[in-house]
Amino acid sequence: MSTLRPGDSLRYRQVGVLIPPAGEGVHVEAVLADGSTVELQVKTAGDGRVALVRHPEPVKALESTGPTALSACTEGDYTLLGWQWTQDYHWYFNADTTPGELTIAEAEQAIREATGNITNGRNDCGLTDAINASHQYEGRTNTSANLSATGGCTARDGKNVTGFGDLPSGALAVTCTWSDSSGRAVESDARINKVEHTWTTSAESASCSNRFGLEAVMTHERGHTFGLGHVAAGSPLTMRPGIAPCDGSAATLGLGDVRGLRQRY
Repeated sequence: MSTLRPGDSLRYRQVGVLIPPAGEGVHVEAVLADGSTVELQVKTAGDGRVALVRHPEPVKALESTGPTALSACTEGDYTLLGWQWTQDYHWYFNADTTPGELTIAEAEQAIREATGNITNGRNDCGLTDAINASHQYEGRTNTSANLSATGGCTARDGKNVTGFGDLPSGALAVTCTWSDSSGRAVESDARINKVEHTWTTSAESASCSNRFGLEAVMTHERGHTFGLGHVAAGSPLTMRPGIAPCDGSAATLGLGDVRGLRQRY
């Protein structure tokens, strides 16, 4: 990694990063339609040296009969990434990117609810909200998320944006989160793949067919925004690798998801 410098590009499978300036780090994660995830994290020291922090092998979800509320409420595992928000997460939605199968209002509401699922610790386990994290939706914007169509994190601009767009084949969504040397999150952008996949805000309805639940996928992605990493394959938790079509269960946190957020916040 010593040959890389700020401004260089680094790729790994479906994701990539633009090496950040001195004193900053960036993490990128993609959740894929085949049930796997890929991620990459680098940090640039004050002297410009670049370190590879996370470069795990792709995580593949195990076949299962589907998560249940009971198992999610008894599974206590969690993984923390190296940052947290020390202030409200202020974010915007690029409404003009909304795919044709959704109205702007539907997409906007699902993403707002997904963000609140994390900050409010939404669960069916009877766990109270003891998470000291918060977000503020700032409305619609024409600004794009700082992500390329190849799944790469580009240079950050200080504005947290979520939108739809093109991504590498198989990717459902990609989230890029930047942090400073003290572990303080400074920006997190997300892009949802509207070119290859079809979306729904009613993933649990009987009429759902081969569509991915926007709220479920974005709850998982917001987990990364707020510093949660992946748990083991086969887990019923929100931060499990893999979200199947017409499965909205990831929108509801399990014990481990809540424990991780409480530990971080």
